[in-house]
Amino acid sequence: MQLINVIFQKAALDWVVSLLLLFGFIGVYLSSTLLHPHTHGLKDNAQLSIRGARYLAYRTIYLSGAALLMQLPAHFLWK
Repeated sequence: MQLINVIFQKAALDWVVSLLLLFGFIGVYLSSTLLHPHTHGLKDNAQLSIRGARYLAYRTIYLSGAALLMQLPAHFLWK
């Protein structure tokens, strides 16, 4: 969607991309931190799987935050 916005330079599409990134970041943060189920008392194999999923969840938070931080200056400065 961002690539299409770079090509066509539509203001409405710029708002849509920014809002989708913002809501996506909020959603991934909530689901990875506050709403994540408690995993105490699981077997070792399950703990290993949960650890891998938690690693990917935090990477998703960082990537979506980075995308949002790159989109906001582009939204307000490069008109």
